Amino acid sequence: MQLSREPLRANVELKARIDDRAAALETARRLGAVDQGEERQEDTYFSLGRYRLKLRESSSGRHWLIGYSRPDAPDARKSQYRLQPIADAAATRRTMSKQWGVKVVVRKWRHVLLWNGRVRIHVDQVETLGDFIEFEAVLPADDAEYDECAALLEVARLAHDFGIQERDQVATSYSALVKQASELPTGT
Repeated sequence: MQLSREPLRANVELKARIDDRAAALETARRLGAVDQGEERQEDTYFSLGRYRLKLRESSSGRHWLIGYSRPDAPDARKSQYRLQPIADAAATRRTMSKQWGVKVVVRKWRHVLLWNGRVRIHVDQVETLGDFIEFEAVLPADDAEYDECAALLEVARLAHDFGIQERDQVATSYSALVKQASELPTGT
């Protein structure tokens, strides 16, 4: 398995908390987003210091090793990533866990929609955290006209159309949020 040989990809993304998944799905459909279906995902994050690496296991039967870099910021931001398809997710998880250790596991139901042919809308229900929406505008390597600025504009438009407020925006990954939640003292 050679993750480094996979092409480097990029997108512009924004994550926010939402109160009503059904309303978010209705808004996406009203805006013309094409429904791609729902899947259960389990992301296992490995302990690699400042590097981000996760194994995504999906109920769709597609599994990926994903290495990525992205600043932690509440605003829309550029993310760079590599995807490596994985045939045997259980064996990969065991090997990677022994080698690097597991930082955290994130379980979620993800409803995926595609807007304007290039922006993925994820309506997520994350175990222990609640409901979120993500906009991911994919930056194609072969389209000079659709650059980071164009992607930022589309993400801003969607944030506006969904009524996302600054206070709703989330700066960190689900892994950081789940880790923080697990470290909170329990009530007595």
